[in-house]
Amino acid sequence: MFFIELFQSIIGFLMVILFIRLFLRTSIYQDPLLNILYRVTDPLIKPLLDFVPSITRAIILLISALLIIRGIITTLVTHIGFIPGQIESALTFSLLLYKIYLVVFIMMYFCQTGYGNIFQIATNIIAPVSRISARLKLSHSNKKWSSLIIIISGYCLLTFFLLNLKIMATENIVFNQGMTFKLSILLTLLGITSLFGFFMILIIINALMSWISPDPYNPIVQAVHALSEPVLRPFQKIIPNLGGIDFSPLLAIFVLQIGKSFFEQFIYKILGNGINF
Repeated sequence: MFFIELFQSIIGFLMVILFIRLFLRTSIYQDPLLNILYRVTDPLIKPLLDFVPSITRAIILLISALLIIRGIITTLVTHIGFIPGQIESALTFSLLLYKIYLVVFIMMYFCQTGYGNIFQIATNIIAPVSRISARLKLSHSNKKWSSLIIIISGYCLLTFFLLNLKIMATENIVFNQGMTFKLSILLTLLGITSLFGFFMILIIINALMSWISPDPYNPIVQAVHALSEPVLRPFQKIIPNLGGIDFSPLLAIFVLQIGKSFFEQFIYKILGNGINF
């Protein structure tokens, strides 16, 4: 079971980096570290270029193939049938994309600029959301929050659609539409609370890096600083450096852990009744 979960995690990782590859531009390719992403994905993409006319289509084809493979593995492990397994795979991937867009949203609207290619990639990823916002004429009122509403509502509706497909394709499962929509909202809110743990890890990494003084122009270092900065900033205003030691990460992690536990319990209490996980 461990190796199956490991293999599924590798597939999920490949799908994420292929998705990010969709938004890389030629100028970003020149970055020595981000160039690694090209070297990882090129061996998968180049053989397909003999059959498809563009890199974008090749990446979409690869992601689709990985989704199918992951769905087959889910079917073999859980014995839920081929189609429900494929839908479960799509649900897992949509959750990954949802978390990516939430992180990109935070980076775009709450982080300080000046992190070079990291912000350029984030801008490219959030661009489809901005275009939808513009088409709905929401961007003129408040671009920041209209983008967040589109991300959250889009994931909730997609999850609702996929859950209904899974129910229709699975025997001996009886759900009403209200319960399915309730589960969609629950999963959407839990996706947000799961980022609390993500930011706790980032804060720990950022604190450890402060002791070794890494290259500030390294894209990974820039990304860690960019994402942990908006979370740490309020606590840094409350707790000044004491003898050159910054205690704000400890307070931030404590508050995030308490907040995560509180909101998860609150969400389950409000929406979890009657739902069998």
